[in-house]
Amino acid sequence: MDPRRPGYNPDYAAKRKPSRSPPGGAPSKSQRTGNGSDAADTPTSGRPASPALMTAAPTPAESLVDMLMAFGNQCSKVASTNVVQMQAQMTLDRANAEYRKMSEHFQTFPQIREQKTAAKNKAEKSLKAATADLNQHRDAQKDLATCIATLVAKAQSAASKASAADIKLVEQKCNALEKKLDGSNNPFSAADRQRIEDKCKDLEQQLGHLKNMIKDHQSFEGQIKDLTRKYTLSEKDVKAIDSRLLSLENHVAGDSGDSLQAKALALTAQTEQFKINSKTNEQTDTWNGQAIQARFEHEKDLARDENEKRDQAIAQYVENGIKEVKEDIEAVSQQVTTMSHARNQDVAQVNALRIDMVADMSAVKDRLVTVESKTEDYESVKSAVGNHAQEISNLKAEVSTKADKEYVAGAMQKVTREQHAVQPPSRTPTPGTVLHGSSNGNMTPQANGFHSQANLNLSGQPRAGSFSNPSSFDAEKKITELQQQADMLSYVTQRLQTQYNNLTTESVCQAMLDQLGEVWPHAKNWEGWVNEFKARQAEFDRQKEEMKGQVSKLAMDADMALKAAKEAKDSSAATTQITSAAESRSEPQAKACQNSRQELDGVLKQLTELESQGRKELVELSGRVNTIATEFSKVKGTFQAWEESRG
Repeated sequence: MDPRRPGYNPDYAAKRKPSRSPPGGAPSKSQRTGNGSDAADTPTSGRPASPALMTAAPTPAESLVDMLMAFGNQCSKVASTNVVQMQAQMTLDRANAEYRKMSEHFQTFPQIREQKTAAKNKAEKSLKAATADLNQHRDAQKDLATCIATLVAKAQSAASKASAADIKLVEQKCNALEKKLDGSNNPFSAADRQRIEDKCKDLEQQLGHLKNMIKDHQSFEGQIKDLTRKYTLSEKDVKAIDSRLLSLENHVAGDSGDSLQAKALALTAQTEQFKINSKTNEQTDTWNGQAIQARFEHEKDLARDENEKRDQAIAQYVENGIKEVKEDIEAVSQQVTTMSHARNQDVAQVNALRIDMVADMSAVKDRLVTVESKTEDYESVKSAVGNHAQEISNLKAEVSTKADKEYVAGAMQKVTREQHAVQPPSRTPTPGTVLHGSSNGNMTPQANGFHSQANLNLSGQPRAGSFSNPSSFDAEKKITELQQQADMLSYVTQRLQTQYNNLTTESVCQAMLDQLGEVWPHAKNWEGWVNEFKARQAEFDRQKEEMKGQVSKLAMDADMALKAAKEAKDSSAATTQITSAAESRSEPQAKACQNSRQELDGVLKQLTELESQGRKELVELSGRVNTIATEFSKVKGTFQAWEESRG
């Protein structure tokens, strides 16, 4: 029980014992966490169970107020444990989904199989522990409700019996007093007057007892209404927090890609702002609580003053009535004394005295009627006091509502820890990465993971003597290098696509990147490699244009050679042998040029296909990045709406 809350009993808190799990049941929080090494991974409620509340019947030292306060505390614990159980259930569902999704890759990546199996078992254990805690808290809550109902029923039964007995006793005494005041049947005496005075005193005491019983009954009703209202509000708050946590966790679980880093920064800033707002709200709640407490004390003092004034007025009225009755009794006694000394007087005088006594009795009856009317006024005053008591109960409910915000602040801290838990780690590349050599001897890896481009002509100008003799142009080697680069890029793109399709959580992604880093060194910094891939693609476009120009030049050279051969053949018969020799030299050159042109066309076709495939993959990646950005915007909007509703 919180010492800051009203109704805190140090003696009751000192009697509380540590909880122990029943035989065969789920272990307690301390047994599950062990030495505290994995306490952060165990989804417990964060609020220890109240073992002293597990008993079915209260001890004599426990009052109804303590039981009600314990019941309210137990309701908060049940709500918190219910939230923990829902989180454990969602964690288990997510672990099962990831296990099923990644099962087809277990043979390729054994580490993923171990991680997913461990995560699944851990989630199952957490769910079992949370369910056991929830059942334990619910049993304790049920026992407390039974105890409270028993106490209230006993109090109501005792109050009703006492009230009925007192009312019956008052009626009997009023009837007896009315008979005693009837002068026609019972003449007054000193003993009768003394008995009347004693009965008046008894009536005053019983009236005070009835007032105390009415106050106690109103206090019990106010406490029961306060407890009912407080439990209802706490349950609504817990349901609202559950729905918001579920929506937030679903959005966060689906986020991945390039926007995770930006999302982490944005959520960090929002978390800091949320902490500042929480501190401000706590201080404001403290001020509001002090103001409400001061107002409550003021209203309480006013009610006490009104009760005292009312009691004084009633006491004064009763005292005046008794005084008047005493005066009448003294007058009657004096008359009786005069009658005893004047027994020999006339009967007429005796009758006159009796008539006077009857008149006095009628006056007393009128006063009794007046007392009854004043009693009705007292009922109206009592109803007004009841209204004031209702207002005081409402103020207590408001104070309790403010007290519940401490639990809401604790729930917000849990949300903050969940946000930190889902933030992605840093993706900076590991320095000093060692590259593994390829089985192909023609591939020479550089520091950036690509092969040497020494054989490529990047200047945009044809090399001297490269195409003057097409037979000397090593097109096959050039094509082989380009094909190797294209195969490497296709393999890397396929690996990236597989990685993206299998991307589920940060831990799995990190493990896959570490395993892929043994084959492809750029796996730990693949975002930068995508930019480099775009630059390489632009370079390949430029090389393709250069190769088209070279092929066109070769075609022009071949056409010029054929044209020169024809002109030499037609020029003169004397140059037939020279022309034949020129033709014999030109035709193989033209055929070689045509073959080279066909081979280059095939290379260009492959490069075009590679370019279209790369562009298609980039478009798909861009679409997924946009989808992730849209999901993050939704999460951000939900979080802002949540913050606004809380503010």
